[in-house]
Amino acid sequence: MKTMVISDLDGTLLHSDARLSDFTVQAINSVIARGVNFTYATARSLNSSLTLTHRLALRLPVITYNGACIKHPSTGEIIEIQSLDEAQVALIAQTLHGCGIHPLVYTFLDGEEKVLWVRGAESEGMMHYLDSRDGDERMLPVDSFDDLFCGEVFYVTCIEDEQETLLPVRDMLMGSDALNCILQREIYRPEYWLEIMDYRVSKAHAIDDLMRLTGMEKIIAFGDSINDAPLFDVADECYAVENAVDALKRVADDVIESNDEDGVAKWLMENCNRLPRWAPAHRRPPPCPALTIIASFCLPDYLDCYNDCFTQKQGRRFLRRSVRRSRRTAVCARWQCRPAKRGFPRWRSAVRRHCQRKRGGRPRGD
Repeated sequence: MKTMVISDLDGTLLHSDARLSDFTVQAINSVIARGVNFTYATARSLNSSLTLTHRLALRLPVITYNGACIKHPSTGEIIEIQSLDEAQVALIAQTLHGCGIHPLVYTFLDGEEKVLWVRGAESEGMMHYLDSRDGDERMLPVDSFDDLFCGEVFYVTCIEDEQETLLPVRDMLMGSDALNCILQREIYRPEYWLEIMDYRVSKAHAIDDLMRLTGMEKIIAFGDSINDAPLFDVADECYAVENAVDALKRVADDVIESNDEDGVAKWLMENCNRLPRWAPAHRRPPPCPALTIIASFCLPDYLDCYNDCFTQKQGRRFLRRSVRRSRRTAVCARWQCRPAKRGFPRWRSAVRRHCQRKRGGRPRGD
C-alpha cells in the first residue's frame, strides 16, 4: 500500500527555537533515500518554510497556508490553490474594518504572490513578523485599508497582542459558514494569530488533493496543535508529540517524544522498515547506458528489475550480484569476454573498451 508520511513543522518537526536539528535532517533524508514518501503541512508560506527546510531532499509537494496552497518545494510551482471569492473578500473586509483591525492580506497580483498591509497601522506582533521577513520580495505595503483587498486573495492573517481583540472577529466570520478561521497563540511569541481562509480549506482537504495527485493510499501524520486536528481526522495513523495540546493527544494513536527531542525523526528511524517504499515513475532515474548494454545480452530480466530499484546505485548493486551468481559468459556488442574469478571487473573493462571505441578514441589500458 502506497504510504505518505506527513508532519507539521512548528512545534512538531522544528525545535522550540524554530530550528531543524542536524539529526532530524539526516534522519529524514535517510528514510527518503530508502524510498519513504515524506512531506510536510504547515501554516507557513513556502518562502518561510524553505528557509528552515531547504536541507531536506523532498520529492513530494508540500502543503502551505494551512491547506490553502499546495506547491512543489524545488520549483515553487503551484499545484493546487483555494482562493477566496468576491463575496468572501467583501465580508472579511467589512468585518475587519468595522472592528478596527488591520490584517496581512496574501494575494496574487499579476501572477505574483504578494503580502499586503497598511503602512503605519502595524501592531507590535505584526512589526516582528515584518522584521523577520526583511528582504522578502512578496512584502508590499499600501497606504490605505481600501487598497488591501486587491488581486486574487487567498489568505488573511490578523496579528494582535490580546486574544480578546480577535475573538469577536472570529465569531462573526465563522457564523457566516462561508469562511474557516483558526485562532491560536503564536508558538514562539506572546501574540495571537487569526487566520482566515475559504471554508473548504484545511490540512485534511489538502491531504485529499495530494493523495489524488500522487496516488497514495495511506497517511501517517504527526502534529502538535489544534490546526492539525483535521489532519489527524483523515490519517490512518496519527501521532502527537509530547509537547502537543491535550486536545490533540486525546485523538492521537500514540504520543511520541517532544519536538526538542526529535520525536518525529526517531519514530521514522525506528519504523522505517515497516513503511512501504514507492516512488512515482517520473522520479525514477533512467538506467545507466553501459549497464543496459550488458543487461540486454546477459540479464534479460535486468530492465524489469530496474523499475523496482530506486537509484542507479541500487541498479548497479543488483547487476553485480547477478553477475557473480550467474558466472555466465557475456557478449558486449562485438566484444566477448569470460567472467573473471572475482566476477565483475572484466565486464566493466569490456563495457569501457566498447564505449571508447565507439567514440573513436583509444581505450585506456589497450
